[in-house]
Amino acid sequence: MGADPEVLTDVPFFQTLDEQERAALAERVDTVSKPAGTMLFNYGDPGDSLYIVRAGEVEIFFKNDTGERIVLETARTGDFFGEISLLDGGARLASAVVTKRMSCLMGPRKHQTAPTPFPSASCPPNEPMNTSSAPSPS
Repeated sequence: MGADPEVLTDVPFFQTLDEQERAALAERVDTVSKPAGTMLFNYGDPGDSLYIVRAGEVEIFFKNDTGERIVLETARTGDFFGEISLLDGGARLASAVVTKRMSCLMGPRKHQTAPTPFPSASCPPNEPMNTSSAPSPS
């Protein structure tokens, strides 16, 4: 069972999607709730999902060579994380633990294979990306 498409309207990341695109995306994600203390994933785990926080908090961290915990981010309502491993197919680059009871959207579902295109959220194909380059050394 997917998420209610209406919950996606409150997520800034998906505000450019039209109603039909939100409905298609909602079929591919699930609504999940986890109590504080739950490890969502650990450094090195396979990256197979993206998380979008609807309520609560999640700490994204890694441990350095001496075992010191380095907090990269505390994800709160509207924030998302996990996208890097999902997009590049690599292992998780950090760990994530719920620090305040969390409700989130999680997707895509494991049985999904190819992403659905969402034209209203994409850049025009023939337009260059806005990039800036540092001046070359003289």
